[in-house]
Amino acid sequence: AWDTCFLEDNQVKDVYALRQGDLSVADFYATLKSKWEDLDYHSDVTWSCAQDQMQYMAKEWENRVFLFLAGLNDKFENIRSQILNSDESFSIEDVYSRVEAEEQRRLVISGRKEDPMSHNERLCGNYPFFP
Repeated sequence: AWDTCFLEDNQVKDVYALRQGDLSVADFYATLKSKWEDLDYHSDVTWSCAQDQMQYMAKEWENRVFLFLAGLNDKFENIRSQILNSDESFSIEDVYSRVEAEEQRRLVISGRKEDPMSHNERLCGNYPFFP
């Protein structure tokens, strides 16, 4: 029993300490999701009331949204603030989708900034200019 508690305690600490670092948003989310699944699998809570379980799980998923947002790199501060300051309550999937879309938007923009000619060639074609 103590081994299980020790294992769970370490898993929880790992989840709280996890940061995006060099990972893509998708890889960071997948890593977190895998750790959450491990925690859920090892959870041995027996509920006497289904409503209590539902309330607990709703609060747990809300906590997971915060953990995901808190672990993101600082460049996602704007989208993180938008989500946290919203009056809406978002599922973890919605939050992940929004952050991942922001990462993709940033990648497209940074790709254009690095090579503006290739972007212009895609728009105009690679045709010679005739006055």
